[in-house]
Amino acid sequence: MPDATHTDTSLPIEHDRLQRVMPEGQPREVRATPQAPITCAPCQTVNPAEHRFCRKCGAPLWKDCAGCGRPRPVDESFCALCGEHLEAIERRMIDQQRARLAEIDDMIATHRWRDATLALHALITASKHPCLADIRGVAERRLEDVAVQQREWTARCAELKTRGQQLLDQYDYAGAARELEQIPVDARDEAISRLLADIQAKAADVARLRERIQAPSGVGFDDRMDALQRLLVLLPQDPKVARWVIRARDQVLDIARTRLAQHLYRQAVELLERIPPQAASADVSTLLKEARERDYLWSELELAPRITETTLHAGQRLLKLDPQNQAARGKWQEMQRRFQAARGGADATALDWASGPAQSFVGLPVHLYVTSRRLSSAGSDVARLWQEHPGQFFVAGGLALQAIRRAQITTNLLPPRSVGVLERLRMPLTERPATSGWGLDLSVSGLKAVRLERQNEDELAITQVVRLPHRLPLTHSEATGIRKALLIETLQRFTADHPVGTADRVCVSWPAIQAFARFLRLPPVEGKKRRDMLQLEARQQIPMSLDQVVWDTFTFPVSSFATRLEPLYSLLLAARRRDLEEHVALYGEVGIEVDEIQCDAAALHNYFHLERFADQPEEGPDVTPAGVLVADVGAELTNLLFSFRHGLWFRSVRSAGDDIVAGLVQRFKLTRDVAAQLAVNPTRAKRMSDVHAENCQVFRKLAAHIEACHSEFKRSVSLGTVREMALVGGAGFTPGLVRFLRYGR
Repeated sequence: MPDATHTDTSLPIEHDRLQRVMPEGQPREVRATPQAPITCAPCQTVNPAEHRFCRKCGAPLWKDCAGCGRPRPVDESFCALCGEHLEAIERRMIDQQRARLAEIDDMIATHRWRDATLALHALITASKHPCLADIRGVAERRLEDVAVQQREWTARCAELKTRGQQLLDQYDYAGAARELEQIPVDARDEAISRLLADIQAKAADVARLRERIQAPSGVGFDDRMDALQRLLVLLPQDPKVARWVIRARDQVLDIARTRLAQHLYRQAVELLERIPPQAASADVSTLLKEARERDYLWSELELAPRITETTLHAGQRLLKLDPQNQAARGKWQEMQRRFQAARGGADATALDWASGPAQSFVGLPVHLYVTSRRLSSAGSDVARLWQEHPGQFFVAGGLALQAIRRAQITTNLLPPRSVGVLERLRMPLTERPATSGWGLDLSVSGLKAVRLERQNEDELAITQVVRLPHRLPLTHSEATGIRKALLIETLQRFTADHPVGTADRVCVSWPAIQAFARFLRLPPVEGKKRRDMLQLEARQQIPMSLDQVVWDTFTFPVSSFATRLEPLYSLLLAARRRDLEEHVALYGEVGIEVDEIQCDAAALHNYFHLERFADQPEEGPDVTPAGVLVADVGAELTNLLFSFRHGLWFRSVRSAGDDIVAGLVQRFKLTRDVAAQLAVNPTRAKRMSDVHAENCQVFRKLAAHIEACHSEFKRSVSLGTVREMALVGGAGFTPGLVRFLRYGR
């Protein structure tokens, strides 16, 4: 065996470690120095430095320094390379890991299984040093215990949750809470926490509601009924709650009968509607139907915007149901008197009844628009037909205004036709004068036509009014394959009785839903610059090639109080050329030569512009321009126009008359034809209130569309302030619609 001072290249421990700790840039050659022998700690045997294990007991003679990680002899107290006290640093590491193990034990005690598992894995990974072998062993055993405990607690939690849910399904909130509260807070997942919070909230509600119901005083009738309804939902199987509800139901029935005898129908309805459905009986159902019918009939006498045969019939029904109601009798007699006085007369305003609130359900005063201030009627037949079908001829009237060149918006979507040179030279000589013209509003429901004549510059007369429903509405399922034939048939009936003269110009409608409309704000330029700017906007705004469409623009005149830098407000209208040509061909087949095609929304604006703004002085420079919201409720669509003196904005929404008919078909299992008749004449129903209640579903959607469009208008357009809403169109006069828009019921 070589002596202790011999340098053996087979174990160059110090030499190699010295080379590794030399600073960068220093020479790597270090002269090897003789190594001291190593004393084995267990048996105190002295071993040569090159030995790794004791030659007597086999114990390791080298161990890694806990500070620098390099191997050092076991008999060293300080590391010769890093200077750390070997025993002290090992003791410090052991203390740190034991503290961490104690923290993990706290996690296990509080059932934070996931955190404990992650911490144990990290502890085992960090305990590689031989001095941490005991800590590592404890951590490995803890890891196995955690897995077992986690499985046991998971099963226990599932069992408690199941029992809690079963008790909750039996409305035993206290028992369900006791089961779930056994699950430690740290062991509850999100679902269990939400379930327990819901149970505790319901248990607190039950206690509070019981206290409110049993309070001898200080609780009003409405609060007590609210508490009963809520408690019945929370405890539907509780016999005591059931007794309370039955007692309250009987009290409400007695009070409701008293209110009906006092002609306080609305109060009776509100009382009966407070009875929970679970406690409703046959008596409640019968009395509620009676109260609702009387309330609806009375509201027709009190709130109807116009006197019609429907309102008169409603009053007659109410007097049969409640002959002692003298107030209803007086209103009904006054309605009869005014209806008889207005019959056959030209004054349609004589039938106006309730004016409505200034702040309506849709936010604006709502009015039915039935008269014409600027257009006179040439003959009693014209006035009678206009009055019998109020609000249905305004689009046709606006078209006729454009035909005689008295409209504000003059856009024309008529496709240009190819003409020869001679015909082009002859056109100015043969162009018809604009002294008379027809406006033809051909829609899905039928044809409305108005013929206007210019008596002089200021006087316009309605000489003919025509209303021809299609043999079958175009929205009917059977009209799908014969749409064109139905349109031509209606036009043929028109030309058979009302031939269009050679001196009459003709302007026809185009539905706004099939038109592309944009509302532009452009710099105040004139002439060619404006035309070029509009051409550029058309190319950018219209989502197809301009060769495939017919488009036109109109720039509204600015206010006389506007500055020179005021931007110009322009309307861009376009429609597919092929569709327009097919539309013109319909009229050509019956011999009608079309001069202009106008969007029905723009035509309606032209009519209201003449009625509301043409002869009125302009607002001052400090006055916000006032406009009107026109709701044209048709069979298939509703056009919502925001009409101003110097601008227009519109949208089309799909809540209209056909939705009312469809709702009645589904609700009462009727044919479409019977439902259509019932929509305009609810007196055919056994209870008119049932028809109105079903129609309110559509009325509510239409009101939501109106409010949404009004909000969008205020947000995106700066034309002025809308002060009122005018309701027009065939379906705009559906019984109950105006009342709903005014009062929300």
